[in-house]
Amino acid sequence: MSVSDSGDERLRTAVLGTGIMGSAMTRNLLAAGLPTTVWDRSAGATMPLAEAGALVAPSAAEAVRDARVVITMLPTPDAVSSVVFDGGVAGAFGAGAAWAQMGTIGAADTAEIAGRLGQLRPDVLFVDAPVSGSKGPAEKGQLLILASGPSAAEAITRPVFSAIGRKTLWLGEAVQRLGERRRGGILRPRRRVRLRRAGPSPERAGSLPRSWNVPPRSGAGHDSLRGSDKARSTRPEVPSELLPPGAG
Repeated sequence: MSVSDSGDERLRTAVLGTGIMGSAMTRNLLAAGLPTTVWDRSAGATMPLAEAGALVAPSAAEAVRDARVVITMLPTPDAVSSVVFDGGVAGAFGAGAAWAQMGTIGAADTAEIAGRLGQLRPDVLFVDAPVSGSKGPAEKGQLLILASGPSAAEAITRPVFSAIGRKTLWLGEAVQRLGERRRGGILRPRRRVRLRRAGPSPERAGSLPRSWNVPPRSGAGHDSLRGSDKARSTRPEVPSELLPPGAG
């Protein structure tokens, strides 16, 4: 059966990577009434979701073919590149689809992936959307989503982000601009900056946008590609070139 043969296709969502975090997101998408297709290299990770109402695709490329929004919740930048670029996903994205890259893979790798996608599929909207929260908040749909991407993606992803998170903070198009500059050979960031929780220091707190003083975000959760079943938690990384003056 094709992934377009069942349910309301107005906002079909695909989730690639259904470990701890991906499976929790999928269940919340289904609970919100959004038709959802899932894929994971481990059949055991998708079987319970099929029982909950998700459509299981035989390949990652097939999973995204009819999706308006695609979520990747994969553990490493190599895993993301392998699935999206080597696995045929980039070519299978629908025109105008929004790709929400939600695993914690780091700012520099995210920018490179965004730039690569921009060269291959400029018609696809790339959104860097890591989350703050771990298994408990994910299961309750209470994640904090830190989104950076084109403004056109906000309306498309809003129902999806509302189903899996308590709040979405849009940080503009910083990742896209960085990816374009790196791709053009203009920028080579020499360091990254880990943002801290809002602390007692008024000088530091005043030098960053309030929306960037956020709690630790989660990683991709269960790593179905490498067998790790531990949920990771890291702080957001923002390249120093994108910080306000004096914030590094």
